[in-house]
Amino acid sequence: MGFVDEWNGKFLQTIAEGKPPFDDAGEKYGVRVETVADPAMPHWRVIGVHHLTGAENVGRHHVFVDVLDEAGQRINGSQLLGTKGNLPPFLVRIDKPANEPGTNFPMFKNDVATVAVHWPAEAPLPSDKVVNLHTGHPDEEPGTTLFHHSFYMVFQKATAPPIVRSLEEVLWEEGEQLVMPLDPEAELFKFARQQDLGERLTREYVIEHEGKSYVAQIYERGLVYVPTDHSDVIKVLEEPPA
Repeated sequence: MGFVDEWNGKFLQTIAEGKPPFDDAGEKYGVRVETVADPAMPHWRVIGVHHLTGAENVGRHHVFVDVLDEAGQRINGSQLLGTKGNLPPFLVRIDKPANEPGTNFPMFKNDVATVAVHWPAEAPLPSDKVVNLHTGHPDEEPGTTLFHHSFYMVFQKATAPPIVRSLEEVLWEEGEQLVMPLDPEAELFKFARQQDLGERLTREYVIEHEGKSYVAQIYERGLVYVPTDHSDVIKVLEEPPA
């Protein structure tokens, strides 16, 4: 069951990046997440749902679940509320070793299961619910065959609504970190244009050498630099020293 760290890390990273929860079980396998009515209030949110590969599943037919705190650590002893068809609801406890999912329960041929967090026991927080879990999916690779499919899902305690950024927001935020500030009146920039040195490859930077300071900038066809105490003496290095 060595997939726990891999998938928990992927789920947490996806949420940290402001993206919707990871889900590779919805479109193909019909699994759905029913979210709480008010995500602005403290609650248990689903941060990822994964259909086990054949190598991960090795013929099982189970629901595997973890419950994490705000810091991404497992909450040992916490409980989940499960249902299967018309059977009475049942509780399962997070109590497995660290290298395994926190808990699990089997699904049999005609079961359709749901699962949500039921914790703290005396006053459970609202919880997202994962629904329409079943094993009636066709054969795939060895380890995932008809009536032998399993799913892994992770709930995390949320005290504020998740921030989901649009594609446009992500593109701007990531790109702005890479922008090189441009001052078209900067002496090095104007000099490089006059010398036809091409596009800037770096920002301006300052070095110290033998007790003197220099401002420099690299362009496509050379490096321009100037002593900080003689801003009118700009020089060009056309290629790095051998």
